[in-house]
Amino acid sequence: MKLHTLGQAPTPADSAIRAQMSHRIVGIDAFRVPAVLAVILIHSTPTGQTEIGAPQIMNQISRFAVPFFFVLSGYFIGLRGIDSASSTFYRVARRTLPVFIVWTSLYAIVAPGGIERTLKVGTLIYTIITGGPFGYHLWFLPSLIVCTAMATWLVTNFRWFYAIIFALMLYVVGLCLSSYSGLFTGYGIWSKGIWVARATPLIGTIYVISGIYLGVHGARSDIRLWAALLASGISIHLCESWALSRVGLSQFTASEFLIGTLGSGIGAFGFAANLQKTRTLEVAAKIGRYGLGMYCVHLFFVNFLYEEQLQQNFCLYAWKSILAFVGSALVAILISRVRMLRRFVE
Repeated sequence: MKLHTLGQAPTPADSAIRAQMSHRIVGIDAFRVPAVLAVILIHSTPTGQTEIGAPQIMNQISRFAVPFFFVLSGYFIGLRGIDSASSTFYRVARRTLPVFIVWTSLYAIVAPGGIERTLKVGTLIYTIITGGPFGYHLWFLPSLIVCTAMATWLVTNFRWFYAIIFALMLYVVGLCLSSYSGLFTGYGIWSKGIWVARATPLIGTIYVISGIYLGVHGARSDIRLWAALLASGISIHLCESWALSRVGLSQFTASEFLIGTLGSGIGAFGFAANLQKTRTLEVAAKIGRYGLGMYCVHLFFVNFLYEEQLQQNFCLYAWKSILAFVGSALVAILISRVRMLRRFVE
C-alpha cells in the first residue's frame, strides 16, 4: 500500500511536499549542528560526579538530540511515501547497516584490545545490537532500522490514531525498563533495561511514527508553537530527572528518555522544519549536511579530550565539547571529499 494522506491519492500539495526530497531543507540541515553538539555535550559529561552542576544540567537539556534524529528519519520516510513496510525496511537497512558496520569496526580497531574483545561471541552479539563497548553511541543506527520496521508496519496496517497509541504504549514499556525502572527495582536504573529499550522498538518507534506523520501531512505551522513544545519538553524532562534523582531512583544524568523527551524531540524537529532561510542558516546547513559523519566520529575526539577531574569545570567542559565538534566536522567534511566514502558521512 502506498501511504499518502490517510491512504488517499496524492494531491498537488502532496506532490509539492515530495518535491522537497530533491534538495536539502535548510532549516533541518542547520539544526543538525546544535543536535550533534548536544550529543557531544552528553558524552562529555563527567560520569563520576553525583552533584548536579552546569555540565549535568546541560547533559539533560541536550537529550532532545537523539529523538530529533529519530523524528528526522521518519519525516523523510513520510515524504518519500511507503510502498510497503518491507520495502521501506529494506531501503533503510541497506542505507544504515553499512554505516554501522564500518564505524563500529573503526572503533574496535583503534580501541586497546578492541579486535580481540570484539571477536568474542558475547561481545560480538553485544556489538551488533548496540555498537559495542567502543562505539556505544552507534546504538542509534540498528535501533533506527528496528524502529522503522515497527513504525512502517503500524502505519500501513492501522489508522493513525491506533498506530500512535500503540507506539506510545511501547514507549511506556521502554520507560519502565529504563529511566523509570528504579520504581520497580527500588534502588536505581536497571542498566540492562536501558539497552533492551534502545535495541528494540520500545523507545524509538513513537519518534519515527511522529516523523512519518509530519512527512505525510506536513510540518509547516507557527514556529512559536514548536518552540513552546521544545521548551516545555525540556523543562518537564529536567523536572523528571531531578525528581528521580532526588528520591534515589536514578542518577541525574542517567535519564536518557523520559515523558518530557517526547515534547523536546518532536518540538525540536518542528522548530527546525519551520526555520526561515537566512545566510547564517545556510552556512550552518552546509555543515549540518555532514551530521551523520559528525555523529559517528565524535566519540574519537571526546575520548581523546576527556579528563574526568576537569570536566566538572563548565568552561573546560564547554570548550572541549566545541573542540570535539570542530574536529568531527572537519573529519566528516574531509571524508566526504572521497566519493566512495561519502555515504558514510552524509
